[in-house]
Amino acid sequence: MQLQLELCYMKNIILIIGLFLFSLSHVKAQTYFFGVSLGSAQFYHQINNKNYRDLSFSLPNIKLGKQINSKHAVVLYLPGTLYQYKESGRIRDRGFEAILPSYQYQINSKLSLLVGFGLGLDAPAFYDIKNESERKFYFGTAATSSIAYEFLKTKNFSLDLQTRVQYGKVKMETQFHEGFAFNVLLGINFKKDVQNK
Repeated sequence: MQLQLELCYMKNIILIIGLFLFSLSHVKAQTYFFGVSLGSAQFYHQINNKNYRDLSFSLPNIKLGKQINSKHAVVLYLPGTLYQYKESGRIRDRGFEAILPSYQYQINSKLSLLVGFGLGLDAPAFYDIKNESERKFYFGTAATSSIAYEFLKTKNFSLDLQTRVQYGKVKMETQFHEGFAFNVLLGINFKKDVQNK
């Protein structure tokens, strides 16, 4: 049953990414961008009816997008927050993550807003896996909203400060993991204009 559920979620991941890439191919604008950010997170969450609060790192926070025009962009966003899993065996690091098709709106020359909804993930931290039972991935739903302020900008590069709230609800083996992560992030962004030949 668990294997069937995981295969279903993997199909959904492929479908989400495929639909996103298909939508990108139909946007006429030729400006692409890529961004990464890292920072800190205050994570309030509940597992098995137990409440937790973690202050931790937020990563990988990857953005891949395409400008529709000067105000609007479509984005594939992969936010993530690390937390300590304490429900079985040893205490270990896991990631509260997501794969989110998103929309970004440029409010003015420095301020932008991003909102997204999609697939939530609870994943093992690759550096903290001790045995096969700790490799399990769990899936559910997630949403995010963030505001970014660009404080340094050149033609193809920018640095920004971001605040973000991320919500997720993931079905684990016999329980749900639900939580909100509040993040403050430093972002590095690269932009590329592709000319039609």
